[in-house]
Amino acid sequence: MSSASPKVSSTQGSDKTVRKGPASISVRASERAVAQQTFALDPKYKKFTQQVEKCLNSFDNVHEWADFIAFLKQLLKTFQSYMQFKEIPRKLIVSKRLSQCLNPALPTGVHQRALDVYLHILSVLGPEGLLADLSIWSSGLFPFFEYAATSVKPTLLNLFDTHYLPLQSGLRPVMKSFILALLPGLEEETSEFFDKVLNLLDRLSGTVSPSFFFQNIWLVMLTTPTARGTSLNYLVRRLPRLNADEDITQVVGKDIGLMIRAFAAALEDENLLVRRGALDLLLQSLRADSTAVRKAQAEDRVILMRAASGVVLRRDLSLNRRLYTWLLGSGEKSEHQIEYFKTHGLDLVYSTLKNEMFSPSGEYAESRPFKIFISLLDKWEIGSALSHVLVYDAFKAIKNLIDNPSAGGEDVTMTASTLYEAVEPHILWKQLLTVMFAEITGDRKDIEAIRMVQFLLKTFSQDDEIQTIHLPIIFTAVLDLIDVQVQGGVSRLSSPLIKEALQLLEEMLLHIPHSALMQRPDLTGPIEAQRTTQRPYLFACSFYGVDPIAISGSVSDSFASANFATVDRSVSLIVALHQNINLVPRPFIDNRPTMFTLVTKLLKYLCANLAMYHVRAVNLIWSLEAATSRSHVESIVAQTMTSPESRNISESYEVFGVLWRLTEDNLLPGFRFKVPMMIVLETLKSDDPNLRRIGETWMRCSLRSYLRVLDPILFELLDPSVRRVLSPAKVNGREIQGFLYECPFDQRYMNHLLDLLLSIIRFGGQGFAKTAKATPIRRSHHVGLVQRVEASE
Repeated sequence: MSSASPKVSSTQGSDKTVRKGPASISVRASERAVAQQTFALDPKYKKFTQQVEKCLNSFDNVHEWADFIAFLKQLLKTFQSYMQFKEIPRKLIVSKRLSQCLNPALPTGVHQRALDVYLHILSVLGPEGLLADLSIWSSGLFPFFEYAATSVKPTLLNLFDTHYLPLQSGLRPVMKSFILALLPGLEEETSEFFDKVLNLLDRLSGTVSPSFFFQNIWLVMLTTPTARGTSLNYLVRRLPRLNADEDITQVVGKDIGLMIRAFAAALEDENLLVRRGALDLLLQSLRADSTAVRKAQAEDRVILMRAASGVVLRRDLSLNRRLYTWLLGSGEKSEHQIEYFKTHGLDLVYSTLKNEMFSPSGEYAESRPFKIFISLLDKWEIGSALSHVLVYDAFKAIKNLIDNPSAGGEDVTMTASTLYEAVEPHILWKQLLTVMFAEITGDRKDIEAIRMVQFLLKTFSQDDEIQTIHLPIIFTAVLDLIDVQVQGGVSRLSSPLIKEALQLLEEMLLHIPHSALMQRPDLTGPIEAQRTTQRPYLFACSFYGVDPIAISGSVSDSFASANFATVDRSVSLIVALHQNINLVPRPFIDNRPTMFTLVTKLLKYLCANLAMYHVRAVNLIWSLEAATSRSHVESIVAQTMTSPESRNISESYEVFGVLWRLTEDNLLPGFRFKVPMMIVLETLKSDDPNLRRIGETWMRCSLRSYLRVLDPILFELLDPSVRRVLSPAKVNGREIQGFLYECPFDQRYMNHLLDLLLSIIRFGGQGFAKTAKATPIRRSHHVGLVQRVEASE
């Protein structure tokens, strides 16, 4: 009989070992060599060697299990006759024969006799001898545990406990093999050896650092699929439950990539239970918001997400439920889950699927990322947010694959059709419309979205909703926008983009019922009032929630060169028309381009040499601020103070100073112009002396009152969500009173506000102190600040 001798793999760790230095190792090796030379000259050792060889030669005549027992008895008797020698002659052949005697096909009695010989050999060799020949004697013992009978396993476990564990750090070279040998004992939790093996693994981990031990676990999971289930059984009991802000590297080592690849291998395992266990472990110790995931390399994060998202292809509810919990967090409310996903998972899912769509891996089918996308759409909290960012790229990739077909082209086409039916039409056409508008109003070089719509119309069938609602709205909006572009210059009709857009309109007409173009679709909600009043382009923007580009011509090019009297009348008229709800259609000014033109023109009249216009210009700016729903004025003023295009920074600060100084306190300039105010306060602690001087000049000339800048800062610092409670802790037996914040908050922002407050105090000195002391905070014009102060008392 013969059997291949198992190889014992080795693992090199980065941790410090307990072994002694090279000098000590070389001394032991030389001593062992001297001892072997001494044994070679000893007549009794020669006789011992001859007896062992004779016994080994008899193995060729072994045919039945009784012959094995006889052979082992004779071998053990030979060793017991020469116990004075701490060396085993012909150890390689002895090890090979003993390994063959542990063949699973042999009876338990043979196994027990073989273990008796092992026990005797290891007792004779001692720790030093075993350490020197560790791989020789382990090659037969390690693989045997998985197949050992119940009656034999206690002997084998006792052998490991007695002779292997005392080697401590000397086990590092065979750590992976040792772990692999013991893991089969964790296959069934009800097994009588489960706790013993678990305890033995714990003690094995104690012989080296936990990080080195876990690194070997990751290697086992990567290289041995059959051991992944038992590895997860161990990890789920021993890998610590970590909070999101705890660093797992102290436990598992700095090679997070190795751990992530081990998880990925388990998530892609064919065994359903292994995948389920891997997801449970992700939820326990490697959540999407954990420090380990955030600190991992981008490539490792993609590997993890690719493996995790792939579980939806198994169409198993238990797997999907665990994946959704990992992506959405443990919150119960949908809005909390969506926020968690957008913060911790959306970007990674998007980048992973997008990369796989555009750069298919040979390991997977080309249709795989699209099928994952379709499956994720079933979970609304994930599918809605993911569709907004991925749907355009998904169909762009589909177009590329269909235009350049490969062997799996038919599968891609079927999957694309399923995706087109599954995705929310409103989201898809919103993304397409946004890009088309940008192309038509841009430099007219890119026509990707226009051709994308043509592709969708020609490739997929359109349902009633698309034919009667989306296509008519988009058709009229694109036609309206083309009309505006052509009015700006007839020569634009000959541009390739306009020609392509007209071809698109012709294709769209083939899919739109004539009745759908006669009237706009019936809608509900706030947009219903705009159904009959807005021009087609603006109606499409309102319907899809897209920010429109100013095309109405309400702010003409001549406005830029108008004198103040004309500007005054124009702005007053525009605001009045905008506020007149009975006017159809009303001029639309609540957009950035229009507001930028109006506000920047008015700001020019706040220069020092135009003081006679200051008061009226400030009133006009505030009328524009009141007429719009967004903080356009604040943003534009801040842009003039920080933009590198601003030629004179000092002048822009003076302009803001005039606006600030002429604004009454009841208009709350500190809150309405918070960003420009923060920019000014930042200069007080600037390292640039010129910029700091500009800020200090602004504070002396334009501030009017410290309360204006104090109110918005105090309002943020008194945020009721930033609350702390007493949290006593014991250190060395002594109780120390501490505090614990009830919920997380942006500490950097709070520190920034405190720095600004300190800068104000340093600048104001005694004058600031007198004002702060003499003014009750209840005199503030901001009701919310007063309420926060009263609530905090």
